Amino acid sequence: MAQLRVANIGSSIQVTNQHIGYVTIMGENGFPDYYEVVNFNLRMPSEHLINGRQFAAELQVYHKKQYTVQHLEDDHVLATSFFFDLSSQDSPLMKQLFLNSAPMSQGQYRQAVKPIDLMRSLGPLMEGDYYHYSGSLTTPDCSEVVQWFVFSQPMNMSLAQFATFKAMFPSGTNRPIQPTNGRTITKNSLDQGTLVYHEYYLRRDYGMSRPHVGVGMIFIPVSSIILLTLGTMYFIFVQEDKRRKADGNGGLAETIGRGTYNRF
Repeated sequence: MAQLRVANIGSSIQVTNQHIGYVTIMGENGFPDYYEVVNFNLRMPSEHLINGRQFAAELQVYHKKQYTVQHLEDDHVLATSFFFDLSSQDSPLMKQLFLNSAPMSQGQYRQAVKPIDLMRSLGPLMEGDYYHYSGSLTTPDCSEVVQWFVFSQPMNMSLAQFATFKAMFPSGTNRPIQPTNGRTITKNSLDQGTLVYHEYYLRRDYGMSRPHVGVGMIFIPVSSIILLTLGTMYFIFVQEDKRRKADGNGGLAETIGRGTYNRF
């Protein structure tokens, strides 16, 4: 997305926008849950460790669950984390975050000239291993509302880019490493619900289908229509009175035998 604001918010470099993208996860009720990206920020050094190793930087992308298109739930957050190692190569993404420019002071922002495409920058990392666990936000109030997805394959950033960030945040921006406290951490595994098929999806979490009946049930309405038709015909059919019939034929009466008529 173009013209995003990259800001020094005092605790990190952050980009805030609700039109960057979204992810979909199948919910336990069989309906897809949509999580919309609300911001992404940079932490140095990393707030997660992989096999006891801490990385130079960690980019965290935060998503909030959509209750409706215009309503996001603060108590359902999905966060994806991506690591950076130091190397001699500049990171194109870090360059878009102005880490190749003069440091920004707190409250200052700059507008990205070119579009920032997170999927293009981070997509290849998502094909590698990841770790998943239920945890908390790393900023106050640190509420336990986050599903974390931590991707283990790091990207590269230059020492000059790291130095620019350190000039803005000499003490770093990461939360101190926390114990797991018995949390279950899975690798390359995510428990999702099974998609429930409905002929009609009436809203995000409700659908319905037509009731299915046997083929033989079609004879019930057909038979009912035939009986109704016959009954209607019987009751509305009026038989002609025999006396009226005799008077109406001019005095001629039918005789049995030779097919002749006699006059009385």
